[in-house]
Amino acid sequence: MINCIFSRGLSFLVYLSVLSLVLPFQLLLNLPLLKIFSPLLLLSALFFYTVKRIFGSKQLVCTIDSFAVLLFSAILLLSSIFYFLDFYEINSVYITTSFVLSLQAILPIGFFFIPLFLSRTSLYKLLLFNSISYSIFGLVLVSTLFYFSLVYLPGVPLRDVPLLLDNVLQDTSGRLSFPSLYVFFGRSNTIAPAIALSCVSAIAFLPPAFSDSFSRFRLLLVALFLNVVTILTLNSRAALISLCIAFLFYFFYKFIKPSSYSFKISFLIVILLICFLVIFLGVDSRYTFDAFFADGRFEIIKSIFDSDVLSPLFGNGLFSAVYICSQYPVKYFDLYGTDFCTFHNAYLTSMHDLGIFGLLLLLYIVFRPLYLCFSHKLKKYSFSSNSHSLSTFNYSIVPFDCRIFGIFLTLVSSILLFFDSDILFVHPFFSCVYWLYLGSFYRFLSFKQSV
Repeated sequence: MINCIFSRGLSFLVYLSVLSLVLPFQLLLNLPLLKIFSPLLLLSALFFYTVKRIFGSKQLVCTIDSFAVLLFSAILLLSSIFYFLDFYEINSVYITTSFVLSLQAILPIGFFFIPLFLSRTSLYKLLLFNSISYSIFGLVLVSTLFYFSLVYLPGVPLRDVPLLLDNVLQDTSGRLSFPSLYVFFGRSNTIAPAIALSCVSAIAFLPPAFSDSFSRFRLLLVALFLNVVTILTLNSRAALISLCIAFLFYFFYKFIKPSSYSFKISFLIVILLICFLVIFLGVDSRYTFDAFFADGRFEIIKSIFDSDVLSPLFGNGLFSAVYICSQYPVKYFDLYGTDFCTFHNAYLTSMHDLGIFGLLLLLYIVFRPLYLCFSHKLKKYSFSSNSHSLSTFNYSIVPFDCRIFGIFLTLVSSILLFFDSDILFVHPFFSCVYWLYLGSFYRFLSFKQSV
């Protein structure tokens, strides 16, 4: 009885932490350090899970990949602690920039370790819950954007509507106002990438579903449709490009098995993507190479490499650039050659803040699943489904394609990280989902290897 209550309490904490990513409980409760509320809930569950496993004499899932993630979080922590002793001044600027942002970068990594404690059934349900939660969030966001656009700001691009409402409404300064919530979740630059990333788990559930029982997975198709509508509404280049490239890559990968049913599905998706690229993206100059090289992101990259601010070995300290930009803006412009406080590139940010070792570790973490997807080990233990599992919706037999999950997770996240650094280091709305999915991928491997 006690064990049952304990297990249900832990599950409640995990689901609540995921739900709080899309429902701003912390704003309702008027809590400090708003964006670390979800990671803190998750870490409390993680602590109790660890105690339960230790005293229950159950072996934890410990791999070199788990160690790599732990090492990366340790590097973030050490970079945050030790560099401020020589560089930062303990003042309000430091507290609101480097200190708070460091917590927002480090604490979401706890989501990586939760799947390592979950059973197969619990993990499937958690991934479905996360994907559907983000789809509902997208539906509410798009509906609200259309409402305010039609009523107050007709003709204005939907992604800009929340930021312009202050000019037409008088009551938009509250913590729970639509503009405040929009900024809290990171605006379109964070919301669209997070929605794109949440598509990964839904996509991995679909191929087994298509091969047997389409009707049982209609909810996933609806969720994917809502995600695509949200991304198109927010007009996010990075999110659209990442999903398109992932689908194209997977299509060519499946080309070696043209007789498979999933190949036919991927072929249909590729045809639709090509039509979409020609009709929609082809007439939008924002999606050309010239637009990228003329964009501020490329200018930031060029300015950083033209300056002498990179410290290749150990880095300059976590969020040191943000601190200088906030405390000494003139000095920042002289040093970096730009007035952007963020580099808009996670790899460049890691190189600047953590040095070459931190960058290599991040590259290992991001691209390791893709390597495993093509290694003999994963092919031997690849996941498959059968008609019995789907007809009875029995989670004990895997209705999930692990290889698709790993391929899409790597390609989508690696492209998104190239276009933005804040999504991984600043906004838990994206980073928590990324670490959750990464931990889930390795947990799936341990399931199949133990069979």
